[in-house]
Amino acid sequence: MWNMPGNLVLTVNNGFKVLEMYMWLLDSYVLDYFTDCHWNKLPHSWRTALDNVDPQELGKFLTHNNTFRSHQRVWPLSLLALQVASLHLSVPREQTHFKDLLNAKGQWSGETDSRSNALKQPSSIAHYLSSNRKSSQVEWQNAERMPCLKHPKLHYVFTKHVKPKKQHEISRMAQMTANVAQTESCQYIVDVGSGLGHLARLLAYGYGLKVCCLEAQENLSCEAWKLDMELETSVSKILKDSQNAKFHRPVHLNITVDTHLTAGNFTQAVKKALGISEESFDFGIVGLHSCGDLTPILMHLFVQCPGAKFINIVGCCYMKLTTGI
Repeated sequence: MWNMPGNLVLTVNNGFKVLEMYMWLLDSYVLDYFTDCHWNKLPHSWRTALDNVDPQELGKFLTHNNTFRSHQRVWPLSLLALQVASLHLSVPREQTHFKDLLNAKGQWSGETDSRSNALKQPSSIAHYLSSNRKSSQVEWQNAERMPCLKHPKLHYVFTKHVKPKKQHEISRMAQMTANVAQTESCQYIVDVGSGLGHLARLLAYGYGLKVCCLEAQENLSCEAWKLDMELETSVSKILKDSQNAKFHRPVHLNITVDTHLTAGNFTQAVKKALGISEESFDFGIVGLHSCGDLTPILMHLFVQCPGAKFINIVGCCYMKLTTGI
């Protein structure tokens, strides 16, 4: 595990303090605005300032617009303090290109003059990936290893039945997962909450990884299997039999991943589904839109499973998180 610089630790700790201070506001559900009288929970000075504020003025205030200058009202000091604190304690929102991330060199120096300088340093994850690469990216992206991705007539098989937004998310997620799997010399992937298997198909048929899909709803697993067969039918019409033989069809397993599932049972279920007899095996955990408590549960499993070499998850529905997991 890498060592975080002191100023980063301080930033994280201060962020938690602010979150704890305003937890009463963060835990408020929008749908309960009228029934729970959320407006009356705000400090009196906030209500006075926000009661007749113009939407455009409020938007500039909330987004930290540099051109924002309010001559119409005196904002409460506590609200201004929260605005400044959220600005300096937020993670950067700039887009990070995968190529730059994976090829970044350097590491956290631990000695930075300011937070802005610290954020410009290559992340420790990027340094770890670049310094521990075990095979070249050229080899990994060889056309023979990824015929479906490289063939001009087969691009559509991974976008069929998938909306544009989801296509973007899946392609980025799969690319990152494949690169990390390559770095860790890991060929097995466990896709938790796999749904219809769109990500799993890209990892399996596109990047040649062996994927085990864990999904609680049996009807989704059945539909995912049908989509697997549909893809194989389309691919078989274009690729040679020798190329089709290299594919590893995703394995679908109906299982509920919750706090009652131990790391041992999790590993054994995956091994049985994949037909692995060895005592230990290496795998990566992925999850796209891991809902609510599933995200921290997967993080716990990652820590507790010796064979889990990496985890790549994107959470969602944060309002469903349970304290204490």
